[in-house]
Amino acid sequence: MIFAVDDRPVAQDIDFFVEMMEKKAGEDVTLVVMRDGKRHRFVVQLTARPDGTQQAWRNLGMRLREISPEQAARLRLSSSEALLIYEVHEAGAAYEAGIEPGDILLQIGRVAAKDLQSVADALDSVKAGQPIDLRILRVQQSRFGTRMETYNVQLKAR
Repeated sequence: MIFAVDDRPVAQDIDFFVEMMEKKAGEDVTLVVMRDGKRHRFVVQLTARPDGTQQAWRNLGMRLREISPEQAARLRLSSSEALLIYEVHEAGAAYEAGIEPGDILLQIGRVAAKDLQSVADALDSVKAGQPIDLRILRVQQSRFGTRMETYNVQLKAR
């Protein structure tokens, strides 16, 4: 239980959130907490929240970037509707699920993959080993033309 942030008392959860809202990555924060029935004082340094690119690589083993307006037009998508998967790590959950570079990420769970921030938001609540549903668009070129297939994949975050 947290009792104080920078010597300001924390009586309710909202007190903690109000104090932390003004803090920035890199700042030192002093916390007074209860552990094993005793109060302890810790100084912690805040770090920046990982962005969607970092989280997708770390948790799923895939690198993402926004699609260009030209790519979006070819796929009949708005450029704010999806993200391009441009790299898949062979030891990652995405690779094991059959995701390939060039696939288009449309959705994570119930969250549209409209930008890297939406990916970060969707992956924030996912714990290691928890199943995640992804909606993927795969474009395949053949001598018969272009085929676009949308499919769902379930994988486990690492």
